[in-house]
Amino acid sequence: MYLRDLARGLARRWYILLIGVLLTIPSAIAAFASTPVTYTAQASMVLLPPSASVDKTGNPYLQLDGLAQALEILGQRMSSESERSAIAAEHPGVTYVAGPDTTTSGPILLLSTEAPRASGALRTLTDLRAAAADTLNGLQAQLDVPESSRIRITDVAVDDSPTVSTKSRTQITLIVIAAGVVLTVLVAGVVDRALAARRRRFTGEPSDEDAPPPPVIVAAGEPESAASAAWADDPQAMARQDDPEPADDDPTAPETAEAEADTTESEAVTPARSSGSSGPRLPARRSPGRSRGR
Repeated sequence: MYLRDLARGLARRWYILLIGVLLTIPSAIAAFASTPVTYTAQASMVLLPPSASVDKTGNPYLQLDGLAQALEILGQRMSSESERSAIAAEHPGVTYVAGPDTTTSGPILLLSTEAPRASGALRTLTDLRAAAADTLNGLQAQLDVPESSRIRITDVAVDDSPTVSTKSRTQITLIVIAAGVVLTVLVAGVVDRALAARRRRFTGEPSDEDAPPPPVIVAAGEPESAASAAWADDPQAMARQDDPEPADDDPTAPETAEAEADTTESEAVTPARSSGSSGPRLPARRSPGRSRGR
């Protein structure tokens, strides 16, 4: 079905489109209202160099170079399955993301939680911050690193209140609207084709596929290339034009044949006269057709 035919069919079945719209709008509203919102909370933590490497009057934020590798290791450990299982056991239904903050070049760990309730998002974020500090300290304790030489971690920014996230609600609503539109168009197209086929079956009208092609009309002043294109669909007509045959009922055909026979006889008698022979002169034989014509 072409797009033009589909548009005409939808215009003829406008009542189906109206019914589809009336059904799609309430469905989208119901999907939007029934999909719960989620709450997200974020926290940023920065890694600091060991206290032994910083003078008493020094600034640890000026010595953040070389901590990117430790940040990568901490992010991998926080995203491991064992850590996720421990968080899920204490906070069911809550998801989180832990990893380096790609928006900055410093050694900053980004923590993000998502929960169906605001209180759950905040409590999970608090436990994640404590787990990040314990994990970093535990990794260094496994290597027997002295306390004064261990990398530290501290908060940079922590959300006091969670943010309402409507991403899942919007996605589900758009899916319902798209499904309603597609289903409405398909139903209208199928119904239109079925009714058109039924009408042709009762009235005997040919379908669009069985209709003959339109004739090719060549204007008088059209160039030869266009005329050749018009004859291209009928090779027999071109053969008849190149080699015409006389019609059987042409009345001038017998007279033309008789005239050619008389000319041949006259040419045969003329040499005998010119030779000056004494023999008797034979009268020229007349054609029966010519006598009848006289």
